[in-house]
Amino acid sequence: MKRKIIIFSILVLFFAGCDSFLDIKPQQSIDAGTALKTGDNVRLALNASYVNIRNAYGQQLFHGAELIADNGEIFFQGTYLEPREYIEKNLVASSQWPQAAWQDLYKGIYICNQVLKHIDVVDEADLSQIKGEALFLRGLVYFDLARFYAPAYQPGGTNSEDAVPLLLETDDIVYPFRSSVSQVFTQAQADLEEAASLLSPGEPFFANKYAALAVLSRLYLTEEIWDKAAEAASE
Repeated sequence: MKRKIIIFSILVLFFAGCDSFLDIKPQQSIDAGTALKTGDNVRLALNASYVNIRNAYGQQLFHGAELIADNGEIFFQGTYLEPREYIEKNLVASSQWPQAAWQDLYKGIYICNQVLKHIDVVDEADLSQIKGEALFLRGLVYFDLARFYAPAYQPGGTNSEDAVPLLLETDDIVYPFRSSVSQVFTQAQADLEEAASLLSPGEPFFANKYAALAVLSRLYLTEEIWDKAAEAASE
């Protein structure tokens, strides 16, 4: 009888311990409301946006743009499918490079939206810079999403063709509709202009005022707003 009591007691302690052990919340997937309660955490989150966006620019967009614009001087002998799809102008819905770039860029946008949503927790001394960086990244990405995944912008035209989903909030949208080319360019321009007004010109590592002006000058050139393009480039 005494032995049964001891065994029963051990089992009770074992299962009680298992329950508390299994109830641990995963630290790699805490919700944004919990994670972004301090300015330091908002800064770290914004750093992650740079990482996702860098991944897209580092390979899929730059390589893809060069290869798809090739007119015959590049001959690819490798075994990877993705470069060959670009060179042969044979992109399909399942092509990996355009899909990977799309996913990385929208991850970056999502983080920027989260940063802007929680910007009030950032210290006053850092607020303009961090907000400016988030707007800069979002504006940059939307500018290039429209250039890579939509019909070309036509200066003076309606630009009413479908471009890409314009997501400015952090609410979950399973199947967002595509905004027009005009809407995406207008948002990119607004983000970049506000970023240029907020960012420090002396920031040596992250996005600064001159980075925003440089991208703005390219956007103005695309829109054929010559005076603003010249002004931004000169500055």
